[in-house]
Amino acid sequence: MFLVKLNFSNTKLDLRRSIFGYSKVQRIVSALIRNRIVFANRKKKGCYLDLGCGQNVSPDFCNLDYGWHPGTDICWDVTRGLPFPEGYVSGIFSEHMLEHIPFADALKLLAECRRILRKGGTLRLVVPDGELYLSQYCKHQGGNRACMPNADSDKTYFAIVTPIVSVNRIFRFYGHQFIWDYETLRLALYRAGFENVEKRTFGEGADVQLLRDTPSRSVESLYVEAS
Repeated sequence: MFLVKLNFSNTKLDLRRSIFGYSKVQRIVSALIRNRIVFANRKKKGCYLDLGCGQNVSPDFCNLDYGWHPGTDICWDVTRGLPFPEGYVSGIFSEHMLEHIPFADALKLLAECRRILRKGGTLRLVVPDGELYLSQYCKHQGGNRACMPNADSDKTYFAIVTPIVSVNRIFRFYGHQFIWDYETLRLALYRAGFENVEKRTFGEGADVQLLRDTPSRSVESLYVEAS
């Protein structure tokens, strides 16, 4: 039996707030329903999938994430495959999720994305751009002015702020497991069975339904589509 004890001693309670709005409750719900197909709302065949939606859920998508939040349709560990039949979804959007799983698991996940994507459908991936960070670092080493993405956030974590600090932040913080560049992601997508891979930009792509890019992430992101 799954026994839990809710401790709200350090939590400011608000009677106007739903109990499911508290992160402690969300973590418990996640543990109870994760990878249980009976709790998975896969919506109808032909739906669009947001893979790693976080709290950015949309009623126009099937929202899948490792952690449950109000509006999450499927609470799932993607390293264990995706709970859809072959050719089930019309398109897949995934923003800043792929970097959170180990490289070998990411390769398997991309193959799973190809399996569940209908013929002619598009996978849109948005990840931190490792090449961007490293090229700016090399620019700095060459004596030129570098512009490290989100460098202001380094002050939150580090007493000293330099370009190599920014590189360490994006490679080692936030639970990141592997940071991609376009060359590596392109080869991984071909290996997964995709036939067409293209580098895209913020807010631009083959399927307008998949253009859910977060503006604040555009300065550091790599946008890639595969079909």
